Amino acid sequence: MTGFRANVSISSSGGALRGVLSYSSGKTHVALSDGRIIASTGRELVVYNPSSGVAGKQLLIPGAGGLGWLLTGFRTRVSGNTAQLEAENPTSNIQEVRIRWKEGHILEQLNIKQKNSSDWLSITLSNVRAVDGFPVSLFSYDPPAGSRTVENPLNQSN
Repeated sequence: MTGFRANVSISSSGGALRGVLSYSSGKTHVALSDGRIIASTGRELVVYNPSSGVAGKQLLIPGAGGLGWLLTGFRTRVSGNTAQLEAENPTSNIQEVRIRWKEGHILEQLNIKQKNSSDWLSITLSNVRAVDGFPVSLFSYDPPAGSRTVENPLNQSN
């Protein structure tokens, strides 16, 4: 499989968003039901929020793809098709992560619990289907005319 498309649901006690996730070789595009777009070419990430008319554009650090950043600093327990990760540092912003995957290690659900919260952020993928290829333009999102773009919102230096 060179890529996939899946329905995505992102929920917490504050509500839920649904959308479509497209992925191919480190490139990602997520279109959410409220009009938000998250797109990455693997070199650049663009996040657009239509309610504020603001886009964040961030160059990505080479070789920093995947979930490695999320999985560092945790004690991990794996059982069957699930993993539970607990923060080693009690001051970490993310205190617990639960991951469940289907056969073939296809992500099914990711749950994240932040420090000082009993609420879980849940990201669920469904209807995952293989796609042989996407148009390259899908991953290079240009915010609409009239929107404001904030460059390097994470204030990273390369």
